[in-house]
Amino acid sequence: MDAIECRTECHKRGGERFAAGDFNKAILYYNDALSACPNDDRAEVNVARTYEALGNNAAAIKHYRKAAESNGPTVSDASDQAKAALVRLQTSQSLNSRAVGSDRRSR
Repeated sequence: MDAIECRTECHKRGGERFAAGDFNKAILYYNDALSACPNDDRAEVNVARTYEALGNNAAAIKHYRKAAESNGPTVSDASDQAKAALVRLQTSQSLNSRAVGSDRRSR
């Protein structure tokens, strides 16, 4: 199996596991896709989405940033999706930080 076939199969299996809620298995497949094609923005976004689903926002942001800044051969809407996710996550983190700060002040 060549790198493209591997990437395609890993995306498919990762998507199936993600849809089933098996995020730990999905991340393995998506990382395999990324290993097969390191400049694959779609794989980068899928890894990020899975980390986000697992509650690991720091890892998700790292992968979203990489996809957003990439000029890889699979640039499509993946870069735009990554940029939108970054805004959403960073806004959420900012709101959470403010809520924690105001909670501390009210004590």
